[in-house]
Amino acid sequence: MANLSNLRELRLDNVNILSGRSTWSVILADNTPQLEILTLCQCGISGSIHSSFSRLRSLKMIDLRNNWELTGKVPEFFAELSSLSILDISGNSFEGQFPTKIFQLKSLRTLDLSMNRDLSINLPEFLDGNNLETLSLTWTNLPYHTPSSFANLKSLKSLAISTTGTSKELLPSLIGELPSLKELEMWGPEWSLEKPAVLSWVGNLKQLTDLTLGWYDFSQSTPSWIGNLMSLATLEMLDCKLSTTIPHQIGNLANLTSLRFEDCDLPGQKIPSWISNFTKLRNLQMNSCGFSGPIPSTIGNLTQLEYLTISYNNQLNGKTIYHDCFSYL
Repeated sequence: MANLSNLRELRLDNVNILSGRSTWSVILADNTPQLEILTLCQCGISGSIHSSFSRLRSLKMIDLRNNWELTGKVPEFFAELSSLSILDISGNSFEGQFPTKIFQLKSLRTLDLSMNRDLSINLPEFLDGNNLETLSLTWTNLPYHTPSSFANLKSLKSLAISTTGTSKELLPSLIGELPSLKELEMWGPEWSLEKPAVLSWVGNLKQLTDLTLGWYDFSQSTPSWIGNLMSLATLEMLDCKLSTTIPHQIGNLANLTSLRFEDCDLPGQKIPSWISNFTKLRNLQMNSCGFSGPIPSTIGNLTQLEYLTISYNNQLNGKTIYHDCFSYL
């Protein structure tokens, strides 16, 4: 790096960087003072971010995803990077209190803090004019209190949040007032499924194009309200319990291009024939859900389909099978 003093953009994703602890951040600070874009995703970097890193005042994008040995506190000086637009530190081992002032950066558009289980987050009072478009807070220590000013995130298009620890009473009014929201990802408590009777309010978010739900128990309250989301292009239900049939109302979502049921508890249920209604479907995944009976021949009518897996449903066709994937051409 020593002769790269004019470097503006550095992308080394998936390159194994063998530097001792914080050495990588010191080297960048000493040798690339004009750096604007830095992506070191899944590089095996470790240690904490050295204070000298604060000299990189021109940074617009910092992507340090999936470096599990990246530890210590998120630096306070990130809040002084006036041009910072993208900060992605998901999948690391940061700890302590996340600097609240980072939320207030006017230039910030994307903030992903997910999968930092020891990182504590106190949401600030969001002011009018906040420009955040993407916010992911899943698998962090998010407090129960959600400030009413959350509704000021008028530019927010994508939100990923755990409902465990957040105010379930406030969520409908706060998220329901986000006019730009298109993508919503919500997770219940890990290892114990939440019975989400209160999630029916999601059915009022008619503008949603992408919905992901994980770790919820719908066995007592069928999520028929999903059928109200006529703009959905992507629907994912992961590790959910659906001991009743899959809501037939989902079959009315004519704009779906991607449908995924993964590790959902559907013992003995048949794959619904209304799957053939999704004439725009390009991606269909229905894995490890306990389906039985025949594979509907109507799947063959999905002429736009590019990717299909129906894996680990060992009672399909009425007998135990061990094939990983079925595909129709």
